[in-house]
Amino acid sequence: KNTEVTLTVFRDTAQNKQNFNVRNGDWSQLRTTLEAAPRDGASNLHAVDNAQNVGEYLLFSDGLFNYGAAFNTALPKFNAPVYAVNSASEVDGIVLRQLSERSNLGGRLVDLTKQSAEDALAQLREKVRTVRDFKINGASEVVLGSNIITNGNIVVAGVLDDFAAPSLNGAKPAISVTLQLDGESVRTINVPITIDANSDGSARRWAMLRINNLDGEYQLNRAEIRRLGNKFALASRETSLIVLDTVQDYVRHDVTPPLALRKEYDALKAQGQTVALADKRKHIENVMARFSEKVTWWEKRFPKYPNKELAEVAKRDSSRTATLGMRGLATDASPAPSALAPPPAPQAPLARATPEARREISADHVASAPSIASAQVAGNRTAPQVAAKAKDRLQVGDTNGNTASNSTTASITLKGWQANSPYSGRLREAEGDAVYRAYLDEAPSYTNSSGFYLDAAEILFEKKQTALALRVLSNLAEMNLENRGLLRILAQRLLQAGQPKLAIPVLRKVLQLAPNEPQSYRDLGLALAADKQYQAAINMLYEVVERPWHNRFPEIELITLADLNGILATANEKLDVSKIDPRFIKNMSLDLRAVLTWDADNTDIDLWITDSLNEKVFYGNRFGRQGGRMSLDFTGGYGPEEFSLREAAPGIYTIQAHYYGSRSQVASGPTTLQVAVTTGFGRATAKQKVITLRLKDRAEQIYVGQIEIGK
Repeated sequence: KNTEVTLTVFRDTAQNKQNFNVRNGDWSQLRTTLEAAPRDGASNLHAVDNAQNVGEYLLFSDGLFNYGAAFNTALPKFNAPVYAVNSASEVDGIVLRQLSERSNLGGRLVDLTKQSAEDALAQLREKVRTVRDFKINGASEVVLGSNIITNGNIVVAGVLDDFAAPSLNGAKPAISVTLQLDGESVRTINVPITIDANSDGSARRWAMLRINNLDGEYQLNRAEIRRLGNKFALASRETSLIVLDTVQDYVRHDVTPPLALRKEYDALKAQGQTVALADKRKHIENVMARFSEKVTWWEKRFPKYPNKELAEVAKRDSSRTATLGMRGLATDASPAPSALAPPPAPQAPLARATPEARREISADHVASAPSIASAQVAGNRTAPQVAAKAKDRLQVGDTNGNTASNSTTASITLKGWQANSPYSGRLREAEGDAVYRAYLDEAPSYTNSSGFYLDAAEILFEKKQTALALRVLSNLAEMNLENRGLLRILAQRLLQAGQPKLAIPVLRKVLQLAPNEPQSYRDLGLALAADKQYQAAINMLYEVVERPWHNRFPEIELITLADLNGILATANEKLDVSKIDPRFIKNMSLDLRAVLTWDADNTDIDLWITDSLNEKVFYGNRFGRQGGRMSLDFTGGYGPEEFSLREAAPGIYTIQAHYYGSRSQVASGPTTLQVAVTTGFGRATAKQKVITLRLKDRAEQIYVGQIEIGK
């Protein structure tokens, strides 16, 4: 009837507290404020502080805390009773129950999906009987089902220290429980334990209670939940219902078998570990061989022909056109650069119908790189197999073949995404508070559109309303908790906004959802580096290098090694590299690097770079005459595709992305791509810009931006 209420609305962050005085039951001002509060943003419970002098908390939430530290941090423990009220059909009841009961102060979970408002109100008014303390004499690992006494029942379980002993240290096994009744009176009861050696139900019941207690802080207890599920054959978030017919099934799913199968299980497990170790060594040597080829490319010097010499070079080298497939990646045994064919005119994309045909062509380019002889195979391909030459004139950049590394300046201009939807025009025209109000007005029509939130956030960023932009962006975490594509987009956009601390827990969630995709490790490693957690970053990135991956992720190890070595070269602190094969430690700094990634699996996007000589470097022309190198073609993953150029001639470099289509079975809206462009990569003077773009139509060619390299 008469009380004081402090309201905290929490989303991605907590808003400023508001205080209300309720007198004679009049709470109209509080009600009006609640009704006007926009339902917007992700759910970060850790943004709420544990205030002092609070009589009780009312927490209105579905328990799906999906932002900030919520992914991998312990639940907060409030210093007053917590009544968690839920009305959502999709709810994490375990989290809400633990939040309300863990204080042992009388809180509880009120579920409006299972009871009427009148019953819920009666439950809130009811005095709660709770368990203040409990123990089992002579037992360990004791767990309590709930500290709320329901219908006079309390469930307690534990593991007796000596099951066979009739007594424990002279005392019979007993349960001791201290109860608080009606919020005031306290008493202790003791219950003797009767040991039944023929009963095996208690162990599983104990394991179930233990898992329920651990599940409230799932991210912190995943390994223990998995061990309990495997040992006691219980389904949980870490275990599933699987068929275990043979000992091979137990090995495959890493489940401890019955004693009768243990010997064979241990032998097969040891054999599998030996094979896995041999595969890992073979994988490392394979990566090392490809890394050495990249080092050979990086150590080679490529001429930068002046305009006046171009005609003479073309005339002198016209007889060697069959070597164009090599694109300048010569070994020591190859002829000097001046003996190579003249730079080709810009090339149109390869005429191909299938990703398999593309892989064949890309493989030929890889095979051709080390030697002239194998390069002639690609050079002798027919026009439909390779490409039709475009008619653009060839232009050149630097003079006298000098390197550009020590004397160049660079500017990066990337084309920002400009949505042309009706709502985007409305938001751009608005100013001040009207921008967010217009967004809230449009939002109910686009609740399932990731593009809407990305567009709105981008406009708010442009208008320097950063806090609101981050709130709007955080809605991607609410849309689909298990969609790693959406979470990747969210994390990348947070990194672009200079918020690595917010991006890191999102990417940890992605890694949990997709531990068999190398991009999960690379993305998290780069986010850790952006947060200056350099040691953790290189450790995470090396996971990509040393683990064997499916062949649909070609050359991702080499791209990640470039990331790793770039961090080692620029971190300004001594890092522990004892776990890294020393042969991989070589910083190959670059004048120019561009890396393309995207969010949709089974999607084919290509990175195209037209250099200052007007030569297009892409999957079908991987090695440019100026020295540019394009990584292997990704046709069924998320990228990355990487363009590298050690010494860039002055001039304009144009970046494009070509979207060929998607075979993804998941409908998650338009494909979103990110392009990271770095000048001076691997050097203290490095500068980077990152852009996010959305694609709509197959065969769409997107202009990303340009880099101007000056003397």
